[in-house]
Amino acid sequence: MKKKINLLLLSIVLLTLFSCGRKGPILPPLIRIPQPIVDLEARQIGENIFLQWKNPVSYTDDSPLTENREVEIWLFAADKDSDDAKRPPGKDDFDSRAELLKTMGMVHERSDDEEEKDEEESLSLPVEFIYSLQDEKVFFICDKIYKEKIHYKLKEKESFTKVYIFSLRIKDGRKISVFSDILTFMPEVVSQPPGNLRAEVFEDRIELSWDAPKTDINQSSRPVFEGYNLYRRSEEDKARKRNSTPLKINFFEEESFEFGTGYSFFVRTSYLAGASPFESADSNIIEIKPEDIFPPKAPSALISISGSKLISLSWEPNKENDLAGYRIWRRLEGESDFFLLTSELFLESNFNDTKLEKNRKYEYTVTAVDKNGNESERSSTVSIHFRDVLP
Repeated sequence: MKKKINLLLLSIVLLTLFSCGRKGPILPPLIRIPQPIVDLEARQIGENIFLQWKNPVSYTDDSPLTENREVEIWLFAADKDSDDAKRPPGKDDFDSRAELLKTMGMVHERSDDEEEKDEEESLSLPVEFIYSLQDEKVFFICDKIYKEKIHYKLKEKESFTKVYIFSLRIKDGRKISVFSDILTFMPEVVSQPPGNLRAEVFEDRIELSWDAPKTDINQSSRPVFEGYNLYRRSEEDKARKRNSTPLKINFFEEESFEFGTGYSFFVRTSYLAGASPFESADSNIIEIKPEDIFPPKAPSALISISGSKLISLSWEPNKENDLAGYRIWRRLEGESDFFLLTSELFLESNFNDTKLEKNRKYEYTVTAVDKNGNESERSSTVSIHFRDVLP
């Protein structure tokens, strides 16, 4: 029995020794690399190429990105017919052939109770172009993915004979993502912006009109464009296009607005080259804060009926959305002025006058008043003889 126990202990020791001597494959250290930027797009507005993209929110292992990260914006520019344009860089050698234009610090995601703020940044680089963040919104959160905008300003006529190739990547400390998909963009010589934008406010609309541009951005030929896009910015919103398709005439009626709210309007020319939209720079900006100075229509179809103790009036109800009520006016035949029968606005479209003298002839008229105190013209006048009627 003792011999069997010794053999068992010897076997366990030998197995332990062999197990300790074995080594598994050497694994490389785990490096978390940010996911690449996606949905890189470009559009031209005047002399500016606007870039827009979505930033990642996680590393390649799906763990969340830290807050201290930056976006690198790279550009490779070449003449349209050059060998460089025919053989542009790819993702593998983009950083060796392209130029790093700008490194943008990214902001952290804000909680719901943090106040959203607009940020502006502009800088001049020691090259022939100026770069700055778009002035409408530097960023906003969409489905918890940061969407950034930046524009690249073309200053020289030669800029429109080049091909511009952009790619972006994310830095998180020393960890750098791969480049985004490469975007090739060829700018167009767009028109000068429309001029002399003007506006006139009516009760139910704002009429806007403007002058067509007479030359292109290089002031070398007549402008080419398909129509106009009109934009409106309210006090609490960014600029939004008001037309679904390019306007063919220099005129637009804005019917969706509120009195007492401030608006800014501007217009651009627009046309498509391939699948890309191109627009001119902004026209002059019109700032409007419409005020309700427009009275309701005068009440219509006023009629009167005499009874034994009263005179009954009725009229067609006004249809204004901001109607507050009516004022009823009366005078004796031969008097020059009407006096007000109702100390407060009367809400119904009928009224009974009981403060009468028999065998007198009365004249009545009615006015409508809106919620801003604007009063209509008087309705047509009705005359009626109040007689002593026997029961």
